[in-house]
Amino acid sequence: DVIKNDRAIGHPRYNIDSIKADIEHVVANDVKILTEVDRATHLALLKEEALPEVRETAVFHSRLETLVQEATPLVISPINPTRPIQDLLDDVALQSWVRDGIPPHKGKGDDCAFCREKLPGDLWQTLSDHFNQASEKLARSVDACIDRIRAEKLSVGIMPRIESSELYAAERPAFEKARILLAESIRTYKSDLDKLADALSKRRASLFQVGRLPLLDFEVAAAEAAVGSFNDAGTASNRRS
Repeated sequence: DVIKNDRAIGHPRYNIDSIKADIEHVVANDVKILTEVDRATHLALLKEEALPEVRETAVFHSRLETLVQEATPLVISPINPTRPIQDLLDDVALQSWVRDGIPPHKGKGDDCAFCREKLPGDLWQTLSDHFNQASEKLARSVDACIDRIRAEKLSVGIMPRIESSELYAAERPAFEKARILLAESIRTYKSDLDKLADALSKRRASLFQVGRLPLLDFEVAAAEAAVGSFNDAGTASNRRS
């Protein structure tokens, strides 16, 4: 009687022919009987208030592979001074101190600004033969790569401002799981960027000593799956409105 009198469900005269037609439709379309879980989900949905559409989505594009390809030769490729100064090669801190001191002192006078002793006449040529064009080019390339890594780190990690309460209850567990996985992927991504920048910084401090590339933990497939699950939960919730 409820079905027969409810105009929102179907036609006004629900008779034996209508029943036969519905049975044929169910058989032809392999309509499944709702499980208790499905039934409980639909009943819970009926008790919820209609929610606004979830419009914000997660987007994540990894540039780690590109940055690793750029950083690799800068970290592991050897270079040699034209005429090395052994004391500088043996002391990384001293070598860095001398190199950083050349620009503010070269051409500024004949005396050392630190000890006030007269500078050797061939000092700048001697240092130029040690810090040759290859080392200067490497230093500039390392600095540029570090800047790109830092810029990449700043560009990622902005999670969509979506709370689980903005989704219907049925989608919340999947949404929360995806959000946790996505946050972990972003954390790992940033950590790997830091490792790569650190390896470059160590090479920058000791240009004539080859470095070692770090072991990286970020997995592109896991990040892409987390993004997909995160967005799928929002899409599924929107379909229920």
